[in-house]
Amino acid sequence: MNGAAFYKYLLPFFCLVIVCKFIWHYTLEDTWIFLAVAAEPFGSGFLYGATSVFWGLIAWVLGVAFDVYALQAIKLLSCLFAVLAAFVVLRTGRLVNELQPYGLSLFWCVFFVFPFFTWSVTGMDTALSMYWVAIVVFFYVSFITSNKKSYFYSAIVISSFSYGVRPELGWLSIFLIGYSFLLKRIDLRQALLCIFLSVLGAGLTLSVYKFFTGHLLPSSSVKVTSAGFVSVVSSIWLFVQISPFVLLGLVSVKNGCLRSINVFLLSLLGLRFVEQVVIGAIDHRSFSAMFPVLLLVLVINIPALQRFIGKLFFIAGFSLIGILGILNLQNVFWYSDRTENVHFVVQEEIETIESIKTIGTEEVGLLAYRYGTQNIYDYHGLIRNKLDELEGLDALIFTGDLMKDQALESGFALIKKVCFEHHPTIYVRSVGFSPKEYCKSIYLPAS
Repeated sequence: MNGAAFYKYLLPFFCLVIVCKFIWHYTLEDTWIFLAVAAEPFGSGFLYGATSVFWGLIAWVLGVAFDVYALQAIKLLSCLFAVLAAFVVLRTGRLVNELQPYGLSLFWCVFFVFPFFTWSVTGMDTALSMYWVAIVVFFYVSFITSNKKSYFYSAIVISSFSYGVRPELGWLSIFLIGYSFLLKRIDLRQALLCIFLSVLGAGLTLSVYKFFTGHLLPSSSVKVTSAGFVSVVSSIWLFVQISPFVLLGLVSVKNGCLRSINVFLLSLLGLRFVEQVVIGAIDHRSFSAMFPVLLLVLVINIPALQRFIGKLFFIAGFSLIGILGILNLQNVFWYSDRTENVHFVVQEEIETIESIKTIGTEEVGLLAYRYGTQNIYDYHGLIRNKLDELEGLDALIFTGDLMKDQALESGFALIKKVCFEHHPTIYVRSVGFSPKEYCKSIYLPAS
């Protein structure tokens, strides 16, 4: 096996095994939400609470096929989609240039240590959205480099179904049409045909979304707010992480095909970033769909920049990646330890009480998977039952002192507080120091 094959295939395989070995236990509440809603009887509205209806259907298939091993199956499939997305990016980059060993090493290091990949290990829908965008970008860049309209039509058709992957990507096909028309890559007749294809695909996707979730907007939209202090700081932190890629694309722009691709990629990134800020997102997970775009900016511009900077570029690149990787892994370990020392412990506590059937809580994933979504009443309203009143429930479980006064006034008594203490990390998922102490309070009706 030659050196190129090692850097292209064996290196990512070894990295995948090593990274997953350390963070395989990294599972978040949203993963359990997918598995919980997918465990409901198949039919209209059974995926209520799944933001990605396509990933919800995949979770249902895995639940039927693997039963108690569905969590391991969905995590493996998520990692597979992430790695496939990376190879699609490399294939797209070959339309412009071929990476040498140094470049491939840097590419795989960026891929595995950035927070966007570690989201995939949790088993959520991030990797599917990454793969979806990678495929769309591949066809569009193929259109730029070859000017073959068949590639453009393929990109439009695939992107028209993006709402089912992540609702935040619902505008992708319209963006491609408008962008191409403004740059005169397509004429009016072709634009109208693409609009028809886009509306047809989007209409079908919305129909599927409405049938399986019971609504057109994701239930998680109840948590979307206007940009506040936390979301602004989170957006700044996100910009800091993606700014090296943006700068790389800007300084490497030159005449010809490379310039066209850079402008397209940066425009796509810019629009998605603006959307992230406008909806007031404090979580970077939904932005993971743009990770293939960031990677492609890196891939197509590494050779040009290396000629000017040489190995110094790679030394600086590996140093920055190492720092970010340490911060990211620290964040991953904090969340993993919290899940094992609080969420699992709370579940074990309440499972010893046979009288508990209905529970009110604000973190519904693991509990909904254990007791069924019909028995969980959600403070945020993400799943079917909204927590409007506390009376009549068998138990209440809230983070810290959330709803403490209301619980006591409604005749509940605090029976136990499960806490997890850990040194604060630099940031938690998005922004800010993690708390030193994280607790769950368990309330039962006072006898």
